[in-house]
Amino acid sequence: MLLFSLVFYSWGEPKLLILILICSFTCYLAGILMHYTQNARKRRIYLTISTCVVLGILAFFKYWTFLVGNINYVLKTQFPIWEIALPLGISFYTFQALTYVIDVYRRKTEVQKSFAMFLLYISMFPQLVAGPIVTYSHIAEQLDTGQ
Repeated sequence: MLLFSLVFYSWGEPKLLILILICSFTCYLAGILMHYTQNARKRRIYLTISTCVVLGILAFFKYWTFLVGNINYVLKTQFPIWEIALPLGISFYTFQALTYVIDVYRRKTEVQKSFAMFLLYISMFPQLVAGPIVTYSHIAEQLDTGQ
């Protein structure tokens, strides 16, 4: 299922697959690090870094054109405005990844120790582009049992 999900995601633009992999790996790693430390400050740092990375990627793709356009208007500059295509399902997988790291941080869900299973949760093609956003705790058992 993971292979089909990644092929589905990369069908439109294969180079954008790197975004879902960066987002997934960042949140997966943060979850692992939070799981293995009891230090509340370090756990908060891991949560903050992962949140900034994934929201930064989302913000860049959603708001870059708007930001540069406004800078050009206000400052009377001529910075080039890149036409950036919005990656398929970026909002869905960003917020799904965030629900996972927040739940791990709050100790509401167990950490997923398999990156492949976590990536499947993030990239599962039946719900990636249409939603709804599914929290990890609702689907964890199904991922583990293969149902």
